[in-house]
Amino acid sequence: MSNKKRGLIWFGNDCRVSDNNLLIRANHEVDELICVYLPYSKITNSEGESPSFAKSEHLVKFEKESLGNLATSLNQYGHKLFSLRDFAHLCQVLKALQITTIYRAFHPGMYEQEAEKTIAELFPQVNVCGAHTGSLFHQSQLPFTLETLPATFTKFRKRVEKLTIVEPLERPETLPQAIVLDCPNVKSTLSQNVLYGHFIGGENAGRNHLCEYFSSQLPHSYKLVRNQLDGWENSTKFSPWLASGNLSARQIWHSVIQFERENGSNESSYWIKFELLWREFFHWYSAWHQEKLFHSGGISKAPQLWDDDTDTLKAWINGETGFDIVDACMRQLKYTGFMSNRGRQLVASCLIHELGLDWRLGALYFEHNLIDYDVGSNWGNWQYIAGVGADAKPVRRFDLKKQTQIYDPSRAFINRWLDKGWQKCG
Repeated sequence: MSNKKRGLIWFGNDCRVSDNNLLIRANHEVDELICVYLPYSKITNSEGESPSFAKSEHLVKFEKESLGNLATSLNQYGHKLFSLRDFAHLCQVLKALQITTIYRAFHPGMYEQEAEKTIAELFPQVNVCGAHTGSLFHQSQLPFTLETLPATFTKFRKRVEKLTIVEPLERPETLPQAIVLDCPNVKSTLSQNVLYGHFIGGENAGRNHLCEYFSSQLPHSYKLVRNQLDGWENSTKFSPWLASGNLSARQIWHSVIQFERENGSNESSYWIKFELLWREFFHWYSAWHQEKLFHSGGISKAPQLWDDDTDTLKAWINGETGFDIVDACMRQLKYTGFMSNRGRQLVASCLIHELGLDWRLGALYFEHNLIDYDVGSNWGNWQYIAGVGADAKPVRRFDLKKQTQIYDPSRAFINRWLDKGWQKCG
């Protein structure tokens, strides 16, 4: 074999070619490159796990579209995207191809960190090159260490809000020569526009939605309508593309800045950045707390005893709790793979405080059903509602009757999603 430097870029939750420092670095550092996809997952099984849920059809569909679009983009550089079976398959590829450098986006999750440590142990001669492609800030920019991460979001925001957020990178002009692998590759898909009220996975669809949203005046009314339970235009809807890495947080942040430069700023446009900072907080929250993200007592409390009654859980999942607003939200999730932020708070409060179930069951169900699942945001927010996370208030329990009066006084949302007709078109 020649002395050529061989790189492998491991795509996971960073499925895009623009604003991707890993591709640009590989273009300058290695002679040959192979692009593989392996979803972030556990490499070992632990005992005492909660019941498992299969991925929803909506999440599977979005992931396939996202990968197909990435494969199309890589084809333009003469590269294929190879889909690996599991972590052991990745190790076989690294050994067989004599890879010298692995390019992998930083991921804050416990199992993802474990995988990186295992790679370093098994392949000490391989250089592992990371990049903070999924966050607003590089870890070195933070004015604190992870050990001294502010305990609440407000404290975090005040420390980071004035930091410089670098502008997004353009897509690379070229990539190193492609390495061929005897392995199935991801099928390319044509770029598609987002249909009104529907999510299509992929960088192209995400960029189209980003452009359309900031070409409108919706950013000026975001804060006023963001708590609505339904409606395509009542929130930014960026989260699914953020979760898959089709869009970067920096791309959205700088789109807000450009919008404000051209149209003026107000509290609503600021609030989009405010929500991105919430996501950033949970990103580093996950990176620091690791396994505590999944403890029954959260990040600081002793283990808690929670109920795990199967029938009660099924009633919550199927939207049959008897709390109409909760049932409507859960059926919305079942039929679309998405739910408003307000809805997520209500159904979480119901599962924990009305039904008395283990909050982790709800978080796990969300993990396998939300098309915008993000480890830090999901598990951190569930801890927040359960009173075992990063919040000064011990418990966040919502009055479901009052919430219905505020957010669905005419019961239009409830009637829509509790209509039996949805079962036919779901």
